[in-house]
Amino acid sequence: MYDSTQKWIFELGPKFISSIGIKKGNIVVDFGCNEGHYTFPIAQIVGSEGKVYAIDNSESTLNDLKKESMKLGLDKFRNIITINNNGSLRIPSIEEKTVDCLLTFDILHYLDKKERISLYKEINKILKPDGNYFVYPKHHKNDWPMWNLADLDVKDIINEIESCGFRLTWKREFELFHYYGLNRGIVLNFSH
Repeated sequence: MYDSTQKWIFELGPKFISSIGIKKGNIVVDFGCNEGHYTFPIAQIVGSEGKVYAIDNSESTLNDLKKESMKLGLDKFRNIITINNNGSLRIPSIEEKTVDCLLTFDILHYLDKKERISLYKEINKILKPDGNYFVYPKHHKNDWPMWNLADLDVKDIINEIESCGFRLTWKREFELFHYYGLNRGIVLNFSH
């Protein structure tokens, strides 16, 4: 049975990843990768010439991601590198100014403002001068409000990120994968 998760990983996800500008040979960080719903489509797009750093704070989640990669046949690319950040907002093991694109999809609501600012500064360090920072700010005031983003709207989030040296390049609505299904959501693209 070809379920919605596999349809996302092999069809819809790669189309989405290409549509936002990630391409073959890119070095990409999926910060807060969880089970790899964005990591796996990215791996297919960047191919064996690129890399995907899948960062999460749970070793068991990262082990599950590795097992799922093999089960799906994506390990043939050998381009997914898992990193356990142990809950730190530092981005270990990645040299400064070497990353083409970084994603924080559906994770900012876990972080308070001070933590988000700290993360934006880390992202600034590792992105190339022409790099792209992609944000899916799920759980803001107008999209299932939750935790640390519940009182912020998209404009507030944009202002916060721009205050850390980024510039909004575009804001678009997409069908995105969230908790084993698709929903409409806003994606923000920043340059610096």
